[in-house]
Amino acid sequence: MNPSQDEPETRRPTGYVPSRLMRVRSQLDRLDELMLTETDPQKLDHLASTHARLAEQERILDGRPLPGSRRPGTERAEALWGIVPYLGSN
Repeated sequence: MNPSQDEPETRRPTGYVPSRLMRVRSQLDRLDELMLTETDPQKLDHLASTHARLAEQERILDGRPLPGSRRPGTERAEALWGIVPYLGSN
């Protein structure tokens, strides 16, 4: 019997970071729903601030760098163009 057939389709993550990431993403989804129905400007501002803080947590937990903070390495050049950049003589 194949073990992957016994596993449920939506598996629970193991470890702190994956479980926290899943929790933050579900909170972001809930905030999106609340923001769609909210009409009070002050409450909407509070929801937007909360959304921004949670989005930053989600970015960090997911391991995505800030835009422009990481230069592509040689592995990206190889993957994109199939070439190895010249790094000088050894």
